Amino acid sequence: MGASADGVVECRCERRHWGHAGAAGVLAWRDASRPEVILQLRAQWSMSGGTWGVPGGAIDYDETPIQGALREAREEAGLGVVRVWATTTLHHPDWSYTTAIAETSPGQKAIATDHESDAMEWVRWQDLHGRKLMPAFEQTLPLLDKLLGRTLLILNSEFLDEGWEEHLVRRATLGFPIETMAPSTAENIRRGAAQARDEDYERTVSWFPDIVLIGEGPMLKAHSARGSVPATIHHVHSAKDLDTSHYQVVTTVGTTVPGGKALDPAHFNRELAKA
Repeated sequence: MGASADGVVECRCERRHWGHAGAAGVLAWRDASRPEVILQLRAQWSMSGGTWGVPGGAIDYDETPIQGALREAREEAGLGVVRVWATTTLHHPDWSYTTAIAETSPGQKAIATDHESDAMEWVRWQDLHGRKLMPAFEQTLPLLDKLLGRTLLILNSEFLDEGWEEHLVRRATLGFPIETMAPSTAENIRRGAAQARDEDYERTVSWFPDIVLIGEGPMLKAHSARGSVPATIHHVHSAKDLDTSHYQVVTTVGTTVPGGKALDPAHFNRELAKA
C-alpha cells in the first residue's frame, strides 16, 4: 500500500473534491472500431452515488496519476494488464483529475470487486447517453471520444536533432504533448477539450503512441506503470512496408505513409527537446 491521500479537498474553485493528492480513473476500452468501455455504477454512499462513471479514486502521495488510476481500477474492477494510449488531466486550483484511456486484454471481464461499486458492466460507447452518468464524466465525453483508439508515430531518424534518443524515450515513458501530433489531429482534440470545458480550468492531454523509427539506430525501450504495457519502439529500413491499419491515428515526421498525417520535423524537434 502507498501513502494514502484519501480525504476531501476544499478547493479554491468552491467545490469539494476527493483526494488530497488528486484523483484518477481508467476509461478501459476494447474494439476501437465499435468501442465498448467498462462503466462502474457508483455505490449510493459515495460521491455521485447511483451514477455511472469509470473506476478510479484518490491517488496516493507516492504515486503518479497513471499508477493511481491503474491501482484503483485493479481494486474496484479487477482490471488486468492494459495498454495506456492517452491521458487527460483536469487542473483545478488545489486538485486535479486524470483519466487514463487504456485498451484492455481481449478476455477482460467487467466485475465489481469492492464495496465502492454497485455494478460493473461493458457498455457500448454509443449507448452511454442512455445511462445516468456521473456529471464530471459526462462533461468529458466530447474529449474522451477523440482519444479512444491506438496511435502511431513514425519518425525518419535523419530528420531528428542530435541527442533525440534520450528525449524520445522520456516522452514515450511520460507521454507526448498533443503538439507532437499532426496539426489537424491536435486541433480535433482541442475542439473536444473545448466542448468538455469546465469553466476556465485547463485540460491537458498526453498521448503514448507506438513508435517506428526509419533508419539505423540504437535499441530503445520505453517504461510504463505497473499493470500497463509500454509503448513499442522499433526500427525499419523503409516506411513502404509498414502496416498501419490497426491504428486510428498515424503521425509522420520526415516521411509519408498511406493514411498518415505529416508534422513538420523542425516543430517536432522543438517539442521533443522540451522533454
